[in-house]
Amino acid sequence: MTKLGDSGLNRRTLMRGAAWVAPVVALSAPAPALAVSMPCTPPTISTSASSWTTSQDCVNGGAALGWDGTIFSMLRDASPFTPCTVTSSTTISLVAGQQYIFSAQVQTAPGYGADGCGTTPPTQSSSFDILLGTKTIWQGYTQDAQAAAAGVTPVQIEPIWDCPGSFENGGNPMSQWGDGTTVGQWYTLTSIPFTATTTGSITLTFKFTMEETQSGDNNDDWRVRLPVFSSCLK
Repeated sequence: MTKLGDSGLNRRTLMRGAAWVAPVVALSAPAPALAVSMPCTPPTISTSASSWTTSQDCVNGGAALGWDGTIFSMLRDASPFTPCTVTSSTTISLVAGQQYIFSAQVQTAPGYGADGCGTTPPTQSSSFDILLGTKTIWQGYTQDAQAAAAGVTPVQIEPIWDCPGSFENGGNPMSQWGDGTTVGQWYTLTSIPFTATTTGSITLTFKFTMEETQSGDNNDDWRVRLPVFSSCLK
């Protein structure tokens, strides 16, 4: 029987050899950190009228688009007009991969009608779209729903026809602004998300579309107030 000492080996030699044959334990790679959304700085929408560009394709009659630094007002007078689109746009700067949250307030009002209060006004539907670049992020309409943009459900903001004692223009009822529920109330658009796919300038557009009118008719009116990017995440 061979003893440990007879082979010329000793415990110290074995331990030294063991260092060469010990299995290598691979260290596991650190787990990737969980993605955390961090706040970023939302862009500022200019309130200067000179920063907005207005265009319209009204063939035989115009639409009035007013801007007082806080409120856009879109109105169209009564007359037989073809369908008409009015846009007002400005440029903002976004960063790719960041999500921006848009907010605003809108009101609608019926155009002047000849039927008087308490009856159906002879007005035509008008719609309002908000676009970032070519993407529609919100759609609203007054009477007839338009074809929905991808991923967007149009919202009806019905004009208020409630004008006791309020007449003008030769006895026609005064147009009443509201959100479809209460005169003077604004409908608030909140938490409308948009994730930028590229870095750089992008166009913010307000688009008003009016249906064809007949003699004595006009389209429902819109107002837009306080358009802002309320927050931003990256």
